[in-house]
Amino acid sequence: MKTNQKNKAMSYGKQAFTLIEIMVAIAIVAILTMVVLAQFQRYAKGARASKALAQLSSAIPLMVSCWGNTGTVNSPSSGGYICKINGSDVPSYGQWPYTAGDLVDYSYGGTTTNKANWFVVIANSSDSKKICCNSVMSNCKILDNYTDSCDASNPPY
Repeated sequence: MKTNQKNKAMSYGKQAFTLIEIMVAIAIVAILTMVVLAQFQRYAKGARASKALAQLSSAIPLMVSCWGNTGTVNSPSSGGYICKINGSDVPSYGQWPYTAGDLVDYSYGGTTTNKANWFVVIANSSDSKKICCNSVMSNCKILDNYTDSCDASNPPY
């Protein structure tokens, strides 16, 4: 009888986890969670930049159309309407994507006064992203390096 009880006690000990084993498992889960969160933040930064790129790219044809109708293009930093004709803002050309959502954290710059030699740049230092649109490309591109320059004559390839 005693041997039976002794065998049962030993088998119970083999079924339980030790404190060290539980702590190691928790540490592994914590490390994996940190890796996943870091990747998620990187993807979120890229998604915000892609959204900004799409919105700025859609403004390029509106700028060209505005200049074609003898209008002037407002500065993107205003966050207001893109086109001004005869001194009045024209809502049908749309607004610069600046006033809501993810793009509020972006800073705008550049010059749109010369239709032959223009550029627009938006940047977000916390995301380390910069988007450049210029007359050489007639398009926009996310720059690989936040410190890269964006101007009217340099296509950022």
